[in-house]
Amino acid sequence: MTHELLLILILAFLLDAIIGDPETKYHPVRGIGWLIRRGEAVLYRRSVPKRLGGIILVIGTIAITLGAAIGVSIFLFHIAPAAGVAWNVAVVFFCLAFRSLIDSGERVARDLDRNDIGAAKKHLSWIVSRDTDGLDEADIIRGTIESLSENLNDAVIAPLFYAFIFGMPGIVFYKAVNTLDSMVGYKTDRYLKFGWASARLDDIVNFIPARIALLLAVIAAGLLRGGKHEDYDAVASWRTAIRYGQSGESPNGGLGICAFAGALRVTLGGTNFFDGEAESTPTVPPVGAPSHPFTVRDIRRAERLIAAATLIGFMAGVALLMIV
Repeated sequence: MTHELLLILILAFLLDAIIGDPETKYHPVRGIGWLIRRGEAVLYRRSVPKRLGGIILVIGTIAITLGAAIGVSIFLFHIAPAAGVAWNVAVVFFCLAFRSLIDSGERVARDLDRNDIGAAKKHLSWIVSRDTDGLDEADIIRGTIESLSENLNDAVIAPLFYAFIFGMPGIVFYKAVNTLDSMVGYKTDRYLKFGWASARLDDIVNFIPARIALLLAVIAAGLLRGGKHEDYDAVASWRTAIRYGQSGESPNGGLGICAFAGALRVTLGGTNFFDGEAESTPTVPPVGAPSHPFTVRDIRRAERLIAAATLIGFMAGVALLMIV
């Protein structure tokens, strides 16, 4: 069983690293999103208490998603083991976004290399929810790095964490929870109560992976500093995360930003606009190291940090699985 799981994870990870997350309307995560919207349409009504409706949505989404994924897996393994393995590889592959995360940053970096601010704003808008029309180059770079740092956990480390422990069902469970949070886990008038269960469950399932992602970023910064890229600071990364990691509202979301701010020696956070309304997040300067002005190179430094942290984490997971 362990060897089979290793094969599935290695093949899925390699596919993701080489191909990236496919853009298709048949993407499983889009299917989860469709299911959530249908459930919201049924449960968000006056006759159903909002918190109860949100709890039912969480339970129903996870149960249906897991049931479908596991049911197909069992059926295919019964027909032919190779078909079952292929299904598991495909599902894990679709639930990872390592290559796509790096590509999302690289698109913005290439736009800025060409001094195409308009294209950079457009591509940044694909990965952030903030308004991008009024941003200058420094804000575009800051927004890109913040998105990359936040999504290291959600797109890569947490999915791998649950896949290594529980296999394909684990990563499906995580993506269902994460998609629920991304769609209804907001503190708006509509979702404050209805999305409460989704947001709290997302906080719980990300608690350990977010801290693993932090440690991996610190280790990666130390290893990169020891090579030809000497402009990473592992000590500042750790100190910044310790000082500012819990200063925001989320128990997990700020850790990645803090780790990257210290590792790259840049100041992240500040004021952003959402639908024209200003929202401020804690400003995170690197602790124990001077902050430098943003350059396009900082986006690529963040990409290298993500790649190094992911590879370290994946190899550690493989080693632990072989031991166990």
